[in-house]
Amino acid sequence: MSRLLSVLEVCDRYGVGEKTVRSWLRSGELKGIHVGRKSGGLKARIRVTEAALAEFEAARSTAPPPRRASARRRPPTDIVEFIK
Repeated sequence: MSRLLSVLEVCDRYGVGEKTVRSWLRSGELKGIHVGRKSGGLKARIRVTEAALAEFEAARSTAPPPRRASARRRPPTDIVEFIK
């Protein structure tokens, strides 16, 4: 069975704030398990599995940007130079 991490543990792992992790959960980028609320508490108690974190990391991993074509200007081919 994979380990369950709290929202604060996910925050520490990625170096982001609690609001950021909760927005990932709300948007569906990161999948979590709702385990209830503290009595009188407003925030949902959510746990994230390590498998869900691996899936999240794979989806967010970035490939290097594609190489851009050279920005050099080529001389027009339809101009004839008389003086060199």
